[in-house]
Amino acid sequence: MRALRLHEILPHGGEPGRPVLEVDDVHLSFAGLKAIDGVSFRVHTNELFAIIGPNGAGKTSIFNCVSGVYHPQQGSIRFEGRSLLGMRPDRIADLGIARTFQNIELFPQMTVLDNLMLGRHQHLRYGTLAAIARVGRAAREEARNREVVEGLVEFLGLQPVRKS
Repeated sequence: MRALRLHEILPHGGEPGRPVLEVDDVHLSFAGLKAIDGVSFRVHTNELFAIIGPNGAGKTSIFNCVSGVYHPQQGSIRFEGRSLLGMRPDRIADLGIARTFQNIELFPQMTVLDNLMLGRHQHLRYGTLAAIARVGRAAREEARNREVVEGLVEFLGLQPVRKS
């Protein structure tokens, strides 16, 4: 199997110099309680970006706004120039944006490799019959999914635990 490069594993490269994710003046309140008060930031291609703060600072709320779970009362959120406001969370996930939770053990009865493959399920596009028979498009997409996941395992240095 050939080694995959990072840009093959992470699908969105964005345009040089242009932010991939833009969050501008986002406000979110719950029954008068301000959870987010005018948050703005930009994330560029190949940039490692972190949101840090104490409990209750609004970190989870901003992630929920970006992923479409919450809808801010004010502000804008754009991914690769496209507004995410009003989009359903599954459509945002189709663009390549997803959030994770603090509980990192998704399915303890499954291997690391199986959990990673399951995490990419939204990228698979084939019908029920093809899935049952595992032929044609289903077989090709499953093979590509495995190739991408094996690349992630290698990139993250998870080879020693891939079958755990």
